[in-house]
Amino acid sequence: MRIFSAAAIRSIATPDLVIASVRGALIDHAHGNIASPPPVHLHFAEPQGDCHIKSGHAAGSRVFVIKVATSFHGNSDTGLASGNGLMLVLSAETGAPLALLADDGWLTDARTAAAGALAVEACAPPATDMLGVLGAGTQALFQARRICAHNRIARVAVWSRTASSVQRLVHELRAAGLEAMPCDSPSEVAAQARAIVTCTPSRVPLLKAVDLDHVRLIVAVGADMPGKRELDPDVIDRADRIVCDDIALCLDHGEIQGRRLHHTRLMQLGDLLAAPEIANTGLTVVDLTGLAAQDVGVASEVYRRLCTSIPASGGSH
Repeated sequence: MRIFSAAAIRSIATPDLVIASVRGALIDHAHGNIASPPPVHLHFAEPQGDCHIKSGHAAGSRVFVIKVATSFHGNSDTGLASGNGLMLVLSAETGAPLALLADDGWLTDARTAAAGALAVEACAPPATDMLGVLGAGTQALFQARRICAHNRIARVAVWSRTASSVQRLVHELRAAGLEAMPCDSPSEVAAQARAIVTCTPSRVPLLKAVDLDHVRLIVAVGADMPGKRELDPDVIDRADRIVCDDIALCLDHGEIQGRRLHHTRLMQLGDLLAAPEIANTGLTVVDLTGLAAQDVGVASEVYRRLCTSIPASGGSH
């Protein structure tokens, strides 16, 4: 079994490669071409954290993928990254482990941000020129940079509970060439931006319908296990359409978990990417729980390219 380092993986996994892989994976998932069992969630109370285990296989592929991703937000207090993880690529013909992608959770962050960028591509109103960001952690930085680069957005409004975190993210975004501004509340972000991405571990709603007169798109990333929620129920009630990475998973543990919603309001992101529609003029909520299909798509392509970039006798990298 080969072991590939985070540095080797990042040298291969360009933004274009990740977005193309995630686009194909979301479409394949919507078309039923990805086999994946329900994800496993582990929650830790002290210190607070969670672990997600996902696995999947694309029809006809010679490999399958198992991914472990962890998130311990208190790590930042001791100088450690809040997220970590790895991906394991195995043979779908023999079951033998083929490669360990020791990416330190970077591929999970990158593929999650790619889904956000594609959601804005598919659902944002024309001429969207500012992105609102709720949250200021690693995923907030990934989302803001990838959404803006992919959709040619130049301005970002940022809010988080911690003012120092907001200032840090604003500085990082400005260093990346974006015009970033701090905001004092989620409602202030909503007053500035027509499109908002929410990427926090919140279990208390951050946005309410009364805040959203100006907003036409919310990409909700944070609710990826039971109990997490960033949007007040009245936001879901107000939405004209709800776009899910997977409808069943979103109803189970996404932003719309436990809701009874008419099927005509629900659609899957992969279907929109396969057959683009005119942007909705009302409010669209995109609910992204994160799919094994994304891990399968990205890990399979990265593994293929890593193997073709080194001699056949190569060992650990």
